[in-house]
Amino acid sequence: MDAVRALLGPKHVLISGIMQYSMLWGIIIGFTITAAISAATMKRSTCFHEKGPSAKCGVSGISYMLAFGALEILLSQFPNLEKVTFLSVIATLTSLAYALIALCLSIPKFSIQHEAKGTIMVAMAGEGLATSTKIWRVFQALGNIAFSYTYSMLLLEIQDTLKSPPAENKAMKRVTLYAIGGTALFYTSLGCMGYAAFGADAPGNYLTGFYKPLWLVDIANLAVIIHLTVGYQVVFYHNLNSVGEFMLLHLLCSDCYVLSGVCPNNFCY
Repeated sequence: MDAVRALLGPKHVLISGIMQYSMLWGIIIGFTITAAISAATMKRSTCFHEKGPSAKCGVSGISYMLAFGALEILLSQFPNLEKVTFLSVIATLTSLAYALIALCLSIPKFSIQHEAKGTIMVAMAGEGLATSTKIWRVFQALGNIAFSYTYSMLLLEIQDTLKSPPAENKAMKRVTLYAIGGTALFYTSLGCMGYAAFGADAPGNYLTGFYKPLWLVDIANLAVIIHLTVGYQVVFYHNLNSVGEFMLLHLLCSDCYVLSGVCPNNFCY
């Protein structure tokens, strides 16, 4: 908000705040749904392992979403949990773990087929699928790509912790180039390998397409749940607590009056 106020002026703060927090709520919903899918996948894969691949193993994700939400509410009661460094380390390691497992599972599946199932020609992919279904899946893919850019709001937070010299903006540009470039290359290779292995039948979550080896798939899904649980607190704990403060300040401080104990100077506009 301070950056918006400094660069664009006070009139844009409210608009930016509404957009930012709306996006945050959308991301939180995405985290919750993804965690529930991973938990349900673990339950379903265990059912298939015990009863056979032809068994009816329908699993509802509602209970898992409620459990995940309750867990996050419980964790949010711990003060300054988002500032604990090892949580970020855990989130990073678990993210790499399930991504590498998905990549390692996709490679054998692709090698057995001896040919790539996917094609870069969207119109030719998925024979028998309706055009509307293809278009919907394309938009889903674009949504997943957009979801990966949610880190952007953290860049200013990171830059604010850098010490100069060198200049903060120059150091940040160099670090961002290397970090985002390497990450993008890795996850692009993962997406391409998964698409080559599954083709138009690729699931939204690649891990739901594998059932063997059971222990490895379960480890990957567990890593997803841990990553989302920790990442939820690290990324959104402070921002969610700021929603009420943001709304209160804009309701009470619209005339730039400094209300003692309620409206600090740096929030008035």
